[in-house]
Amino acid sequence: MDITLTGVEVSPDLHEGVIFVAVLGDAAAAERKLKWLRKHQQDLRFELGRTIVLKHMPKFTFKLDLTTDRGNRILGLLDDLAQKEGTPPPPAEGKEPQA
Repeated sequence: MDITLTGVEVSPDLHEGVIFVAVLGDAAAAERKLKWLRKHQQDLRFELGRTIVLKHMPKFTFKLDLTTDRGNRILGLLDDLAQKEGTPPPPAEGKEPQA
């Protein structure tokens, strides 16, 4: 389904939780997948409650995490700038520069 959970924030009393998700695809696909998550919220809480013992199972709110999109946009802009200046972009993390 191309959904990645990127973060969770839970209130101190465990009554509410915000789940941040990243979704592959365009804005329409992201909205469809968020709608699906919201529709199946109770089922997800039930399954989570079967594996995690908590005094209160939080009520979930799903929010779209746009940090990956922003990061990719910034990297693209930096690549474009480096290309215009005629300098190669820095190597991606974990990759050796090619000679």
